[in-house]
Amino acid sequence: MTGMRPEELIALRWGDVDWNHGTVQVERARTFMGQLKGLKINEIRDVDLVDRAIAVLQAQKTFTSLRIQLP
Repeated sequence: MTGMRPEELIALRWGDVDWNHGTVQVERARTFMGQLKGLKINEIRDVDLVDRAIAVLQAQKTFTSLRIQLP
């Protein structure tokens, strides 16, 4: 629903979500081996979210936003 690459979706953090504007800021990706890397196009971008994507994120936030982030 967003046009984002799977490795970009996996690397998203709650701080990347702008709830007021309905966007996410894409600035990193996570490799198959779990390493963070820069983007293929080396350009941070904002992605507009459709209502359905916002609803899914809100539902997921209940389960994961309070989880302790490990380095």
